[in-house]
Amino acid sequence: MSAVRGRCDERFAAIKELAENLAVEDDDGFALAVEVDGELVVDLWAGRASEASLIHTFSTVKPLTACALLLLVERGDVTLSTALGTIWPELSIQVARCTIAEALGHRCGLIGIPNGRIEGLLDWDASTRAIAASEPLWPPGTAHGEHAFTYGHLIGELVRRSTGQSIGGFIRREISEAFDIDVHIGLGSKELGRVTDIATDSDFWSSIGWTSREALAALGADPGIDADVVNSSRWRSGEVPAVNGHASARGLARFWSLVLDGTLPASVMEVAGTGRDLVIGEEISWTLGSAQLDPGRGGIGMGGLGGSFAGALPEHGVTWSFLPVHMGDFSRVESIQSSLLLQISG
Repeated sequence: MSAVRGRCDERFAAIKELAENLAVEDDDGFALAVEVDGELVVDLWAGRASEASLIHTFSTVKPLTACALLLLVERGDVTLSTALGTIWPELSIQVARCTIAEALGHRCGLIGIPNGRIEGLLDWDASTRAIAASEPLWPPGTAHGEHAFTYGHLIGELVRRSTGQSIGGFIRREISEAFDIDVHIGLGSKELGRVTDIATDSDFWSSIGWTSREALAALGADPGIDADVVNSSRWRSGEVPAVNGHASARGLARFWSLVLDGTLPASVMEVAGTGRDLVIGEEISWTLGSAQLDPGRGGIGMGGLGGSFAGALPEHGVTWSFLPVHMGDFSRVESIQSSLLLQISG
């Protein structure tokens, strides 16, 4: 019996073969989905993942968070040039002058976890007060650096103050339920029973390193990420919209299809800035949707800690997502994308 379950169009038989190999190497499993021109052509799961599973996304959910604010831009409630201070006056003077476009593009310099541990981000009010009181690590607007853990609170508070809804609630009503997308920030009791615990090797968490000066200054050596936190019901029920999304792979692939066809704001793909990311330490093109461009292969998307990914190959009308149960590096994502490119260009 196949270790991989689900369905796969014959055209993408090589993707299923690759998935079979991945399942042999890792019996904890994963979920993998591909859409072409909005049609689901690959929907596979393996190991402890099931057809109904929700899997932790880490940063792969950031584009959905950005999309919530971009919906408000599209509706005319705010503009990309709106100064943050007009919505959130408690921000420091430097940050208050930043625009919504700069906030979406990781350019505000507010990367420090308020109390140094990610669990503290579950207290929304305390976290946003601390972020507002923080001084930026670089002059806002002059450079970009991934706001790895604070992005969701920065964007989410702008949404909350503009709509009166929490970011998780806004996404639930305006995106997930409105377009039948199985992606969530802040799970209810019904969804909690669908979550598959993530797994790691014993040395995984200690191997996560922050190497840039800015990252070490803001995040320290140990921001408190571990399986006990991420697999807890408190974490799953809370709203940390930079990193605690829970989704099906088909839900994230569907999200990107709706971005490609313009049902959701296509500005998710608009470039916000290109240059060295001060936190990651590499050349990156960030979009307004907190996605990264892959110019060499024509791709766009966002990966998450542990090797998750969701994104698109816009020239080919392809969107896809890979959500691993067992956390690791991005070699699996790289092999899937390479196989996809061979399939669609062959």
